[in-house]
Amino acid sequence: MGHDATRYYDKPADQKQIIDIDLTGLPKDFDDARVKEVANVKHVISSEINYDNFLGHCKGDGRVKIRLNEGETVEIVRANFIRAGYQVKSHVEDPRKKPAMTGPGKDDTSSKFMSAKERRDYALQTKAPVVF
Repeated sequence: MGHDATRYYDKPADQKQIIDIDLTGLPKDFDDARVKEVANVKHVISSEINYDNFLGHCKGDGRVKIRLNEGETVEIVRANFIRAGYQVKSHVEDPRKKPAMTGPGKDDTSSKFMSAKERRDYALQTKAPVVF
C-alpha cells in the first residue's frame, strides 16, 4: 500500500533544510538523473550540470539544490558525493553579480517590428521635444 502524505503535514517546517552545493570532478557521462542516485536523498530541487552543447558531454562541474528530509543531513549528502569520487563545496553567490531585473522593458520594444530605416529614425528622434 502507498504512503500517506498527510502524516508529514503536522511536522514543523523548521526541520526541513535546503542545501546548495557545487560539484566538481564529474565524469563526461554524468547527468541530472545520476545526481539523485549519488546523493541518496528523496528531494532534489534542482540540478544544473554544465554540458558541452556541441559534444553533449558533461564539462565536469555543476550545482545542486537539495531539500533535506528527516534523517538526512548535510554531512551524509556530502559524504555520498565524496564517496562517489566527486569534490563538494558549499555554493556561495558572487556579491558583485547584479541580480536579474524584472519589470517593464525599454520603451522601444515596438522597434523589432520596424524596418532598419524606421528603427534608425526612431532612435534619432527626440524623446522629449522642447519648444523654443
